[in-house]
Amino acid sequence: MSTNKQAHLSMVQATISRLANQGASVKRWYVIAWAALAAFFASQVSSAEDPADRWLLVLLATALGGAAWLLDSGYLRAERRFIEAYDQIRQLDEEEIDFRSALPPVGNRTRWLRVMFGSWAMVPFYPTLIVVHVVIIFAG
Repeated sequence: MSTNKQAHLSMVQATISRLANQGASVKRWYVIAWAALAAFFASQVSSAEDPADRWLLVLLATALGGAAWLLDSGYLRAERRFIEAYDQIRQLDEEEIDFRSALPPVGNRTRWLRVMFGSWAMVPFYPTLIVVHVVIIFAG
């Protein structure tokens, strides 16, 4: 393998690694925010007699979870597209290497909803924590 091809593959691999790290970072920050909100909800729910207050807390928990889920899905989607680009670059002939990192068209594996709802890293994580927040809010 030529040094040009190795350099190009290294560049794409570095991008894939950064995207994977960002996805993990989103999960870490969400868990921290989730724990803080769960503690807050547990202390506030008993004093929230008005149903509107409880629904406001549900809206806040759902918005936080949904935003984190969308952001993490975006990173995973981009990561998958760069993995496909890596595979395409790997199959190129030496004279075709031009250091462009054009992403392939969005395929079935990289459609947004498929990433959000078809990934084992997303589906058990975000909906479960959102539901637990709602249970904490209404159980008090």
